[in-house]
Amino acid sequence: RRRTVALATCALLKFIALCTFARGFLLTRKASTSRAHYAYTDDSGGDVLVSKVVVLVIDGARHAWVREDAGARALAFTRALGRSRRIDDDDGVGGTDDAKGCGKMFKFVADAPTTTQQRLKGILTGGLPTFIDVSASFGGAALDEDNVVAQLLARGKRMAFSGDDTWGELFDLNVTFAVDASPFESFDVKDTTTVDAGVRRRMRDMLRRPDDWDVLIGHMLGADHVGHTYGATTDEMEDKLRENDQDVRDIVETLRADARFAETLFFVFGDHGMTDHGDHGGGTADETESFLLVYHPWASKCTESGKMPDETMPQVDFAPTLASLVGVPIPYGNLGTVNEKIFNIAHGGKPRDDDAFTAYSHAVFSNAEQIRNYINTYGDAERSSPFRAEDETRLRDVMHRMTRESNPTRKLTHALEFMKMTADIARAQWAEFGLWRMTIGFVALVGAVSANAFAAYALTYDDGDNAHTSTTLMKTTKDEANNEDYTIVATVGVVLVALASVSRLSNSYVVEERSMSQFLFATYVVALGIRAATFTRARIAQVSVHTILALFANVAMFKLGTNWIKSDASVSRDAGLGFAFVGCAGCLAFAYMSHRFVARRFPRTTPAVILVILAWFAVAARCVEVLVLGGDGFVAARMCYGASASAAFAAFAHAPSKAPDVDTDTIVRRCALFVVVIVPTLTMLAGPALGVIYFGLMVITYGSTAALALGGDPSVATVRLRCRGLETTLATGAWLASTVVFFGGGHACSFDGLHFAAAFTGFKTFHFYVMGALLACETWSADILLAACAPMISAILYRGDKTQSTPSSVVVRVAQKITLVRTVPVLCSVLCAAAHRRHLMVWAIFAPKFVYDAIGSTVADVCAMTLVIFATRTPQASARAKVKAQ
Repeated sequence: RRRTVALATCALLKFIALCTFARGFLLTRKASTSRAHYAYTDDSGGDVLVSKVVVLVIDGARHAWVREDAGARALAFTRALGRSRRIDDDDGVGGTDDAKGCGKMFKFVADAPTTTQQRLKGILTGGLPTFIDVSASFGGAALDEDNVVAQLLARGKRMAFSGDDTWGELFDLNVTFAVDASPFESFDVKDTTTVDAGVRRRMRDMLRRPDDWDVLIGHMLGADHVGHTYGATTDEMEDKLRENDQDVRDIVETLRADARFAETLFFVFGDHGMTDHGDHGGGTADETESFLLVYHPWASKCTESGKMPDETMPQVDFAPTLASLVGVPIPYGNLGTVNEKIFNIAHGGKPRDDDAFTAYSHAVFSNAEQIRNYINTYGDAERSSPFRAEDETRLRDVMHRMTRESNPTRKLTHALEFMKMTADIARAQWAEFGLWRMTIGFVALVGAVSANAFAAYALTYDDGDNAHTSTTLMKTTKDEANNEDYTIVATVGVVLVALASVSRLSNSYVVEERSMSQFLFATYVVALGIRAATFTRARIAQVSVHTILALFANVAMFKLGTNWIKSDASVSRDAGLGFAFVGCAGCLAFAYMSHRFVARRFPRTTPAVILVILAWFAVAARCVEVLVLGGDGFVAARMCYGASASAAFAAFAHAPSKAPDVDTDTIVRRCALFVVVIVPTLTMLAGPALGVIYFGLMVITYGSTAALALGGDPSVATVRLRCRGLETTLATGAWLASTVVFFGGGHACSFDGLHFAAAFTGFKTFHFYVMGALLACETWSADILLAACAPMISAILYRGDKTQSTPSSVVVRVAQKITLVRTVPVLCSVLCAAAHRRHLMVWAIFAPKFVYDAIGSTVADVCAMTLVIFATRTPQASARAKVKAQ
């Protein structure tokens, strides 16, 4: 019991330490609720260059899809948006001789994190996000900061909206978009048509009634959902982009055909890009680079040819540019700059005697005054400037030159220099790290690791009549040669874990962690094989088999992870038949093994195992339905959940044995029951195409590693419990194997490593906690299964020497060592995040790695604690619980 309490205490301390560090490391900037007014240069308001604005957001649109110089990999998608690409040519639309119409394509660059809600906030406010803002992307964070939509509403602009219901979390749709508000469910990533069809229908209707609105917004989700479900380089994506290309074309033709749109500007852009796997959230070029098409359908002239290379435009520049064009104040917290090229396009629809330069200069000077006012008031509110003293001096000097300059051209240059310098400094300095919280969290984590090490290695063994320290036990072991062998191989394991931990300080290692984990695990397997072959010469064949199996599983996991199928629905019909056959055969094999090795060995588990077999049949049925029949498999998925839940109740609700203490058979039975109950669900979440293969390789990886650590044959009784090196060998091997299994499931320590589609297995509507639990189970299934396997291995370990310890003490000791080995890399991730907090790639690499390690470690600790308590719960404990309840 003391060891269990120590294990729980260390896990709790680690959780508190990680939360404390995260509160300091992942802070947001302080948002202001102040609103901008016309108080910078005059009180007359801005010049109105456009009377109507049409905005079409294509969620997840990559810039590569419209690049004319994209590589061979992207050529198909360049052609898919080719007609939209040609709209920015001032020769007109569709190759006509009509010179009416002017447009330009930009590379639209976002700031990380590239999640939809945070990108919308940045686009509409002109402000810069910080990493923790991603936590608000999955619900309920209203946009309280000043933004261009709020300014439009305050100036009486009539607005209509249709599309992504994320807008409903930012605004009160019925008030803000009083003309028409048609939100659609955004979280069902497997639905690639409903939102786009709804937006298409509502925008077509609104375009027929231009007198009813001033601003029309549509937000399509089809491309983003196709990316999440199938990937960014698939036939499904090409079909969706052709569809969106036609949508853009239809809107352009409608605008050009109606003179009521003579003062209308049309914007088409993506809020972010996506990786080749179709995911987003990080800071890579594929995720941050989208496109922005600006088009004036009735412009009388265009100063530039659409054949020019695409210029780069930060997303924060959209809010001040749009505000200046429609004559409303620039949002109070904006850090973007009015874009001159868009201003020229908008001015192209005006009579030729209008002075575009004067209008643009007026907008820029107002923009500069707004930024200066925001920076000054922000510093006053916080009683300190957000910038360093030397940065403040540079900004004051530039602003002073601007205010004193009389030449309009030079004055404009100084204003643009001031705004660019402010934005650059803000990007580097804006995140206000809580150094005290980070320091306290790191120190507390060091303390938790130290306490865990003390509990695992230095506590007195007091499990019987005699008390011995672990050091004494090592010295009193009968077989000193065996002791030395385990100490050597344990040292190799510790060195490999240490290498993996300190390597987290390198961004190159984090990027290539998949390959490095395979190498480290293979090295350890070879070391274990040599030790086992040397120690058990009579069983050299068994050792060779386990070594070969472990190395085979290592290579297979690497191939599986790097070629992970994004969605079972993307499998061709011919390939689907093969995958379905493999999946069904695997399900039947797992069902047979559940009966053969659990129900027959432990008769009282038969009812639970029968329900588990039904769950496997449900998984097999879903394989056929999804891969062969093209269905969604919702009913089969629900049947699997129901059967697994019923099996869990039947397995864990039976009366405990009457033995005075928990024995090894009880521990093995309980853990085996947990494994057979949870594996059907985890397999289904991984996908019917690859789930069975993935979990088959997982069993081989863990089983062969444990067998090698125990001398090549888990059933032998020659293993010496009192060898500390053996438990360390098991712990390091288990962690190295779990990293290989994690990456083998197609995961990665970045946002594109999350399989969002798995969270919707068996569901059509979004439920935050249910989806979160399913996603966590799918992502960290390796740690969940390890938590169940570790007590079983510990029980086998106990059978080797029953002279000093109880089975429960061995289970808890091994769990303590596995937790310690897992926590050391987390400690290095924390140190790395703190040391590189100002690094260029902090939000793209180091912060996601810290978040993954922190959450993964917490999930593993919870699972380990649950399984340890469940596996070692004694009849006396049950009786005491009943007495207390009475």
